[in-house]
Amino acid sequence: MAELPRTSPTAGLPGIAGAGVTVVETPDFDKLLLRLSEAALLRANHALGFPVPTAPLSSSEAAGAVLLWLGPDEWLMTLPAGMGAQAAERLDHALDGTHRAVVDVSHRSVILRLRGHGARDALAAGCPIDLHPTAFPPGAVTRTVLAKAGIVLHLHADGETFDLHVDRSFADYVWRFLANAARELNAA
Repeated sequence: MAELPRTSPTAGLPGIAGAGVTVVETPDFDKLLLRLSEAALLRANHALGFPVPTAPLSSSEAAGAVLLWLGPDEWLMTLPAGMGAQAAERLDHALDGTHRAVVDVSHRSVILRLRGHGARDALAAGCPIDLHPTAFPPGAVTRTVLAKAGIVLHLHADGETFDLHVDRSFADYVWRFLANAARELNAA
């Protein structure tokens, strides 16, 4: 079956760019949801070539791939577009005989990327968690809400770039919320 092209749910919306906050929809990424038993986790570390984060609310990044801890046995892996099928096949082969699930969820969500000195303030306008650097340090990840829309929030290791994983059906809503939150921050 031929794969349908992915369309951007934020196409045609006004851009969000300024001195305080810039928001872009990232290029397509493949996304795999991993559910791993303890035995599968050990094999996955070897198969991936970099560690699967096991500390709550943590992440790991290597060679363009990012692994986000979502729960004690659940991770979200993002990879450059076109690499997901190969990674899923490699993982399934390496994890054979273990309790695991490797599911392609690439079409479920989009990633909105925030940068700028006002990014934390724009997020704080609709996110109930403490985003201070001591409470949400580089590499942190959590499931939360932004203006009542469920998101996965990840702060990259650089400490300045936030990724919001949001369901495609809510992307327009979240984009418009961020545009409104960034308006004042970008006016200065």
